[in-house]
Amino acid sequence: MKARIIYIFFLLIAISISTTAQKGYEKSIEVGGAIGLDKFTNSSFEIEMINGYRFSDYLYLGVGAGFRYTDALYYQSYITSHFYESRDSKYLIPLYARLKANLTNTKVSPFLLGNIGYTFDVGQNPNKNTYGLMIEPAFGVDFKLNEGQTGLYFLVGFNLQNAEYTYFGSSEQTIKGMATSISLRGGIKF
Repeated sequence: MKARIIYIFFLLIAISISTTAQKGYEKSIEVGGAIGLDKFTNSSFEIEMINGYRFSDYLYLGVGAGFRYTDALYYQSYITSHFYESRDSKYLIPLYARLKANLTNTKVSPFLLGNIGYTFDVGQNPNKNTYGLMIEPAFGVDFKLNEGQTGLYFLVGFNLQNAEYTYFGSSEQTIKGMATSISLRGGIKF
């Protein structure tokens, strides 16, 4: 299953690179990770591809898809003064819309962006506890490499992802919430 997902992802990247760019069309590939700020996740690694349209030097609208590996809290228990916690490796596919606003039209241009979408849990575990709504506001900097659209960029974001885990105590309960993390990614746009 993992090999098939990775194969499909790289096939999409190859198709994206081989297509002829239209005026305003912009694509990018991002690689990065996230550091969890709560008990839902500790860390994650992700690779994403974003395709969209640049309406002006200041406004971009796109659609992204990717692959994310994360360690998610599976269950916690507190029984007879002993605390146990178990984590599960999750394979996630985020699909989202991106709105990006560049603040200047220079070789080094800061930007604000927002991603909103849905994450699918495609891991082996039948307990799908990290899925659903995903929101990520971010701040970054574009570095233009030439007069065209080619460039590098780096961003720091605040990621919110729907998550849940099972708590075993005097009774079993499902705890739901939003997993929060700081994401750090770099990308190339062309």
